[in-house]
Amino acid sequence: MKSQRLGARISAAVCAAAIILTPALATATTGYVNTEVLNVRQERSLDSEVIWKFAQGDTINITNMDDVNWYKITTSAGLEGFIFANYISFTPVEAIVPPEPPPPPIQEQLVNYARKFIGVPYSYGANGPNSFDCSGFVKYVYANFGYSLPRTTYTQINCGTSVSYDNMKQGDLVFFRSGGHVGMYTGNGMYIHAPQTGDVVKEVPLTRSVYAIRRIL
Repeated sequence: MKSQRLGARISAAVCAAAIILTPALATATTGYVNTEVLNVRQERSLDSEVIWKFAQGDTINITNMDDVNWYKITTSAGLEGFIFANYISFTPVEAIVPPEPPPPPIQEQLVNYARKFIGVPYSYGANGPNSFDCSGFVKYVYANFGYSLPRTTYTQINCGTSVSYDNMKQGDLVFFRSGGHVGMYTGNGMYIHAPQTGDVVKEVPLTRSVYAIRRIL
């Protein structure tokens, strides 16, 4: 009888320990977000206020899993809230890597590159990059994108195709003074050029008379 009573007391003690320990084991774990965006809500309801957001692959500190539908969590900022259990995995999830945006059109790239030289001084016969004359400037910019232009305005004016004033696009070459000066149209009624001795590369409104427009691209 004594051994039976002792065995019963030991069994009861083991069961009591299990009752005490089981919740602790169930309420401290790490989860991983398995959806693109996971909202943390103030209460256990889809109508509750969103107080935080996680992205796919993020690690979450789950502090209570008593509810099979909603887990209680603590954010890195110390906020406590609830997340929908279906969007949690217990093995690491690969984060979403957004795709690289496509490069801008080549014409826009040309203009953006040309703008890097705004402020560079004009020098007659200079080919860059520390100084330019007008034809040396457009030749240098186009060469950066693999297009070889001749050296002078009077030969550049024969390149590409003729374009009307109303159909100008970014990157088109605009010629002035019977072909003696050249710049690059940058869009929105503006062009960029290396003007003259004592001046610098600049982008200005296209208000002067245009002699010819040539499209290289």
